[in-house]
Amino acid sequence: MTLSKRKYDWVLLVISATLLSLSYPPLPLGFLAHFALVPLLFVLENKNGKNSFKLAFIWGLISALMLLHWISWVTFPGMLLACLILALYPAFVLWLFRSVYLKISKTFAFLVFPFLWVGMEFVRGYGELGFPWADLAHTQLKYTTMIQFADITGARGISFWVVLLNLLFFALIKNLNKIKAILLVVLVAILYIAPLVYGSYVMRRKFTPVGEFGVALLQGNIDPHLKWDREFQWKHFEEYLAMVKEVSNSASLVIWPETATANYLRRETDFAKRLQAIVDSIGVPNLVGSLDYEYKEGEPYYYNAAVLIFPGGEQKWYYKNHLVPFSEHFPFDQYSRFLRKMNRKIYLGQGDFTPGTEKVIMEINGVKFGTIICFESIFSTLAREFVRNGAQFLVVITNDGWFGKTAGPYQHQYIAVLRAIENRVPIARCANTGISCIIDQYGRISSSIPLNKKGYLVGSILLTKTNTFFTHYGDIISHISFATIPLTLFLLMFKAMV
Repeated sequence: MTLSKRKYDWVLLVISATLLSLSYPPLPLGFLAHFALVPLLFVLENKNGKNSFKLAFIWGLISALMLLHWISWVTFPGMLLACLILALYPAFVLWLFRSVYLKISKTFAFLVFPFLWVGMEFVRGYGELGFPWADLAHTQLKYTTMIQFADITGARGISFWVVLLNLLFFALIKNLNKIKAILLVVLVAILYIAPLVYGSYVMRRKFTPVGEFGVALLQGNIDPHLKWDREFQWKHFEEYLAMVKEVSNSASLVIWPETATANYLRRETDFAKRLQAIVDSIGVPNLVGSLDYEYKEGEPYYYNAAVLIFPGGEQKWYYKNHLVPFSEHFPFDQYSRFLRKMNRKIYLGQGDFTPGTEKVIMEINGVKFGTIICFESIFSTLAREFVRNGAQFLVVITNDGWFGKTAGPYQHQYIAVLRAIENRVPIARCANTGISCIIDQYGRISSSIPLNKKGYLVGSILLTKTNTFFTHYGDIISHISFATIPLTLFLLMFKAMV
């Protein structure tokens, strides 16, 4: 490869990675994702498998660094390690794509590529190591009408659609002067028109309301570095209680952010008694982000939790199921006493929380809802399970204050839009420093409190009775796509033997 060719490849890699990173919220540039992969595909053209993997890894690393730079506000080494790991996923898939292209057929490579990509996203987001933050679907979150088909396919159907557009634009550029270009233009038009027609139809269709439910979201805007200081805990606690009193006449549920109490509320008698007294006096249940722990066989187990506190003293607890790997939790240590001991001896900055196992449905006056804590909102499976178990709306509580005025809090907010569309349920999102908001069942953000502002939001959630294809049948496209990866590897091995 000549020096000029290398420079050309590097320029295209950077252009591709930049286009993709700019397509994510908060920027309204999601359309860039429709052709962001095209320069990358041109770079990989005529490259062998080894070079394809190397160049795709570099592209993946640049993209991840641009998209997830805000993690460095908490940990620069952690951000760098996460980006290095995340770069491996597209590198593998693009290597596989090029291998099929070279060794089986060009047509088959193009047909299977969207499935390989979505299968990669599924693997990247699966299990305790899962981190599905950078899915291509997330680039389209500001195009509410266009993404309504997520109620059928789930979020990864949108990713599939984005990859198809990139392949068609790539093919169109390569065939501009051929009759084939007309067919490609028609296919591109269909890919835009079909979701637009479906989305317009869905958003005009009126779901039968079964009631309304008033919520109040408290955004304390507490500095996350100060909230854990014992000296400030009572001050911040009283600030929240003051807001509770102000909104008590306007809502059926008052919602606090993640870890708002900054202590183990069940064990902090003074805090617990003070909060219970306020709840009793206003007669409105409060959903409060807190911590909890218990002993099993003499060992402590700590939980990131949410507790629904009723007037009269009844409580219902939910323990966060999906913990942030290597931040809140050392993966898999709940299954091994040895790993737990190693985790506590070798401290790398990680928390010592244990993942919860129950999907707790909470209920107020016959209205049921599920609670999602922070990082959990990026997992479509958890939200779907809550709705399948009877939740009529979802609550997301979070603390994104660690990431300052970066893109992180905005990206996190918009991901919740997908959970609303997939299951056709409204979402009340309560964040410590923002962005607190109410999202309707179409994914529209009806009202919000800006980032880094203290205040509260009172709103009404429209309850409907619906059951989407995605809620009922699950993430079918991800499972089919995942299956194509081993099948494609098998075909490559079979081709090599004959």
